[in-house]
Amino acid sequence: MLYSQLFNNPTLLAALDQLPAAIFVADSQGHVIWNNKRSEEGIGIPREKIKGKHVTELEKSNILNPSLTRLVLEKRSPVTRVQELNANVKRVTVSGPIYNEDGEIDIVISVSHSLDEIDQNGDRMDELKELLQTYMCQLQQVYSLESKSVAERTITGNSKAVEHLKYSIQRVSDLSSTVLLTGETGVGKSFVAQVIHQLSNRSSGPYLSLNCGTIPESLLESELFGYVKGAFTGASQAGKSGLVETAEGGTLFLDEIGELPYTMQVKLLELLEDKTFMPIGGTKKKAADIRIIAATNQPLEKMVEEKHFRSDLYYRLNVFGINIPPLRERKEDVSTLAYIFLHQYNKEYGKFISLSSEAVDLLTQYKWPGNIRELENVIERTVVFSPEEVVRPKHLPGFIQKETLLPENMIFQKNSDETLYDFLERVEKDIIFLTAEQHPNTREIAKNLGMTQPTLIRRMKKYRKSGHNE
Repeated sequence: MLYSQLFNNPTLLAALDQLPAAIFVADSQGHVIWNNKRSEEGIGIPREKIKGKHVTELEKSNILNPSLTRLVLEKRSPVTRVQELNANVKRVTVSGPIYNEDGEIDIVISVSHSLDEIDQNGDRMDELKELLQTYMCQLQQVYSLESKSVAERTITGNSKAVEHLKYSIQRVSDLSSTVLLTGETGVGKSFVAQVIHQLSNRSSGPYLSLNCGTIPESLLESELFGYVKGAFTGASQAGKSGLVETAEGGTLFLDEIGELPYTMQVKLLELLEDKTFMPIGGTKKKAADIRIIAATNQPLEKMVEEKHFRSDLYYRLNVFGINIPPLRERKEDVSTLAYIFLHQYNKEYGKFISLSSEAVDLLTQYKWPGNIRELENVIERTVVFSPEEVVRPKHLPGFIQKETLLPENMIFQKNSDETLYDFLERVEKDIIFLTAEQHPNTREIAKNLGMTQPTLIRRMKKYRKSGHNE
């Protein structure tokens, strides 16, 4: 898949059309792929008429003067210039290349604002360069995600914990043995169960799930095993197939298995041992060809000791046990997961919201007690309510903004006239320069603070401008 193919996606294009910045995209040869409405307004020519044209042709016609795409392709590096459009509109434009997997330029993207906007605010030039980097990063994330399968998107990350998780999933996927998934609420146990099914030789069969904690005990048996005609008062005359029978040839996922009533544990054990079950009111057992994947956030071993869970069922379920670690133990995966959810909800809501590097750093620092589910919730809410196209720390929920890396011996007092964002900036500034006194270079400082080196350098430059005395 090429980056240029992204610009055939109507959802993405509709989102880019809503941006306040002008966006202009060309391929590696210099042919125009697409430009958004703001760019079309600046150029003054319907975009359909310039699509496919070479940028040098537009340059000779004085439509683009100069063509920054041409300069980027010649220099193979980002370029910033004051650009004249149609001989009467001046804009400050930042252009940069996006490379493919072979290290070759795939597309050149340009972002621009009117010269008046830049002149009115001297910081806008730096903002424009940052905006280009943010858009390029976002497009790279979109490209990466669109190129992956559903399973790859779901189980993703670079941490050792995720690598071990992927290895475990690959090992058990083609087996018929029962799998027990353990982990805190929100870590993604149901996603892992679905991936195991998708990768298994049962993937063409049904995948059904049941939360054992949400069905009343009186209904649980009929939900799982079904019943025959006339089994009890009010029963359907046609009888009913349970989930076990309906999942024939596929996978049945039993979530919150620790909530399964003790009496039902016996019947599930029989299913696992004999591959048979008895519908309510039945007189003959039925064979079952299904795979059981169970999940729990409870300590089943302790429940076995306390006689709340059958030991024989526990050992039957735990043939292959996979523990899914909490998000706080795999912080290096937070940014990847955040971009996945950002891509998902940008598509759902028709937006092109991006995350600033500072926002990503803050998301990474947060402990995420609700794990992946909480992260997804925060990203969806941010996409919906963010007043700007680039999400910065001030746009994140207050409980995340409060989570900063404070040295144990440092105490900070918020001034009464300070906003929370100003207070956090002041605290961050002090911490950065205090940490700088303890480490020899920016790479070590950034590592200690849990942020990227470019972000650290940018913030140090910002705080020096604000009059901080080192």
